[in-house]
Amino acid sequence: MLALSLCACASAGLPDVVDPLDIKAQSGTPTITRIRDAGSALVPRIGAIDAVTDGVASAGELLVVDGRGFGRQPTVLVGGRPAEVLGRTRGGGVVVRVPRGVPTGLVDVSVTTSGGAARLATPMRRVAVAVVADKLRYVTVGTDVTVVAGTLPVPGARAVRIDGTGAVAFVLADQGTASRVTVVDLGRTSPSSLGTLEITHRANALATAALASRLVVVGDASLTLVDTTSVRRPVFYDAVPLPREAFGARAAELSPDGRVLALLLDGNRVAALDVSNPGPAQLVSVVDVLPGERQALARALAFSPDGQTLWVVSGASAETHPQVIPTRITAVKLIAAYAGGVADGGDRPAPPVGPIRRSLAVWKTQTVAGGGAPLGLAVGHPPEAGGSAIRDTPEVASVLLTEMKDSVLALKSGAVDSARVARVMGGVEVGFVMHASLGDNGSVAATTHDVLGPFATTPDATSVVALALHVEGDHLVVGVESLALDRPGSLQLAPLTTVSAADLRQPFHLGLLALQP
Repeated sequence: MLALSLCACASAGLPDVVDPLDIKAQSGTPTITRIRDAGSALVPRIGAIDAVTDGVASAGELLVVDGRGFGRQPTVLVGGRPAEVLGRTRGGGVVVRVPRGVPTGLVDVSVTTSGGAARLATPMRRVAVAVVADKLRYVTVGTDVTVVAGTLPVPGARAVRIDGTGAVAFVLADQGTASRVTVVDLGRTSPSSLGTLEITHRANALATAALASRLVVVGDASLTLVDTTSVRRPVFYDAVPLPREAFGARAAELSPDGRVLALLLDGNRVAALDVSNPGPAQLVSVVDVLPGERQALARALAFSPDGQTLWVVSGASAETHPQVIPTRITAVKLIAAYAGGVADGGDRPAPPVGPIRRSLAVWKTQTVAGGGAPLGLAVGHPPEAGGSAIRDTPEVASVLLTEMKDSVLALKSGAVDSARVARVMGGVEVGFVMHASLGDNGSVAATTHDVLGPFATTPDATSVVALALHVEGDHLVVGVESLALDRPGSLQLAPLTTVSAADLRQPFHLGLLALQP
């Protein structure tokens, strides 16, 4: 186990943090005089906050709220969501972290005490992190979709994830025979690296937990666990071997609580591992989600918000074209059972005792009509930390898929240039966002003339944000596209770079994308 200290920031003239016991109980109505963002800085027990203030905040970032009459135990809401008080400042102010899911634009911050409430608005943004052509860019996502100035080179990047709080992004990249993870501060005006975590093995996937401070770096036969409770001082555990049954992961997802790692394996198999402890990963179960199917059809997987169900999407790809392969979603239940019980001699069942055993079981599979070849899926958002998850049964859960028209797969062979791509894509809708469920054959939620790549949904579930391949005259453009699900036909594209048709790899590996929660 190793604790790494990443770079510190310059002081932004913020007030010192003081011992909460030094704060006097005050009466009267509270008043907010000023709000400043403080990035992902460490909050000391006592002393100065090293931070960079840029005038706008986002999920996971610190806010220093100055004012009077806050008392000893104020309640703070940001955009109507509870914010944890992490420290008290000289003069009676508070330091809080912006919670997940806050809206963008001017957002109210309120402080409530027994004497009343105070409110003041502060600007908020939501950032999509896009890695295209080995460069990381910020794109703000709100009423408009706008590219932020500045880039961060990340050669060899192959995966990107955002911490559960939204404070930082983790970018996995190849480094010789091993890998590295660059930690990117999302509380800055433009992309800025906090430092690099050196991984001792070659890795191909990252996974973060929505409600736990945990990062897992997954390789073909090993994994590394990182505790990110403090994103500036991550605790780095020694790499451990994967069980042989879980070798060769193609995709990885962590349950919202960070205790179960799900891996998508070759042969349409899904493995679940217990990673609740930093020791060797314990195999929970392996299940074939498409029994009897010999072709590799599974494309992506995701956990349900309550962590009790794994969803897998399968269907056509460049490898199967021109075969007609239906798109399907499969619900895989994570079933828990106690190891045994002790009878009490009566008619009542034996009370559970001993360790909990878990297993995976395919629950149901449903064909999704329309659209085309599947690219990815998303299954809503988990509740706030400390909140209770709504445990919808898989039958009523709604899943979002991105798909592309099967005809685009014909570009897998022959000479591929911009003119040919334009002929295949030009003037027709080739990208689809689909609503899917186990109860019906699905429906189209949004369409576009562009091929969609990696995507995420906004916390209010009203929009999909995706990398997109767009034909612009004789040029091919990769950008970040926002498609409104509540307003059909409403979309925006923020161009990032032009690409060569010869550089496109089926099924159009456009780059990497992650969105702040």
